Amino acid sequence: MCAVSQTGYEAVGRIVWYIRAKVADLMEVFPGISMNPDVRFGKPCIAGTRMDVATVVGLIAAGETIETVVSEYQLSVEQVRAALAYAAHVAAHVPPAVRQAS
Repeated sequence: MCAVSQTGYEAVGRIVWYIRAKVADLMEVFPGISMNPDVRFGKPCIAGTRMDVATVVGLIAAGETIETVVSEYQLSVEQVRAALAYAAHVAAHVPPAVRQAS
């Protein structure tokens, strides 16, 4: 039997949770954009938030101004621009839809 007390197990659990959160913060896939399987089902999000890129891009596409998105969702202009830059990067690197030769 291990000599670690129940309190020791709780402390280890807290340390593991802390480390896991810090590692999740490091999963930046693009400047200002992170992905974490425990946040928004692993969707790309603005780093340090739970706001996914698709929501920001969708709001802008629907006609919202950057200023409105910033004020309504407590984001910075830089964060909104990072979401738009990531979306542009992904769109530029998706293979084109081509018809298969018959």
